[in-house]
Amino acid sequence: MKTNSLHSRKNQELKLGYNDLNIISFKIIRDSKSAKLYANHDGHVIKGAFVPINVIFETKTEYIYSNCDELSVLLGIYQGISDYEIKNDPIAVFLFLSLIDEYLELWNVLQSNKK
Repeated sequence: MKTNSLHSRKNQELKLGYNDLNIISFKIIRDSKSAKLYANHDGHVIKGAFVPINVIFETKTEYIYSNCDELSVLLGIYQGISDYEIKNDPIAVFLFLSLIDEYLELWNVLQSNKK
């Protein structure tokens, strides 16, 4: 996780070191509110043990990671991009639009699985 944060697009400008990072992690509790995410996450088993959905944030680089693909895409969309990025960073715009496209593909797959 720290390596991914160090090599993230935002850290190319910030140039933070390994010890400068501030990582916060969360485990998503399996309950009625997270049922839709876990329905698509089932089957994530390592060495016979179920792996819960985790979300990890790095606060300075704003790097987000989740072991749940659907949640990763949604968090990236919710995070959005700034006006500055829209005007000055075509790669950030492309990556953001790619997230939206990936979400639409995931949504279509999930809808076809319901039939």
